[in-house]
Amino acid sequence: SEPSYLTVQVGIGKHIMLHPEHLQYINHSCNPNVFFDTHAMQIVALKPIEESDEMTFFYPSTEWDMAQPFTCFCGSSNCLGEIKGAAHIRPEILGTYKLTRFNSNCMIVQTRKKELKKKVAKVAADPIRKLKIWILFPYLESEDPNLQYYYDFTQSLAEYKKIFDELGAD
Repeated sequence: SEPSYLTVQVGIGKHIMLHPEHLQYINHSCNPNVFFDTHAMQIVALKPIEESDEMTFFYPSTEWDMAQPFTCFCGSSNCLGEIKGAAHIRPEILGTYKLTRFNSNCMIVQTRKKELKKKVAKVAADPIRKLKIWILFPYLESEDPNLQYYYDFTQSLAEYKKIFDELGAD
């Protein structure tokens, strides 16, 4: 469905309405007491909640880039002010929050992209230095002499790690 202030993100271009309906109206806080686990489809208490406490959650925990950003007035000591989604929060701050599986994966990809850009910039600054690019593919036939190694990685991710460690690859 289309993103709105009533939906939570569960994938790229995928938003869901929470049920029962009253969950759609849980307010944001930069110091939340609940988390929406969109993988297990559960609400998780992040700390003890008294009967009189309002349930709040950290909106960027479920939203990578929010359809309707807003200024937060939650009043917590760690209030972030402008809430635009997880994509707009520094990783070291975002890492202090519990995130949905989707947003955690997005954060990892974003971090890796930044690391790769730095490596490419180093190579561009020193054209003599070689840049190794590893392409992992379950089956490959090639007459290209530049393809020096071929491994069958269909067994497990442990195979990837083992070979990359042996080759001294990042």
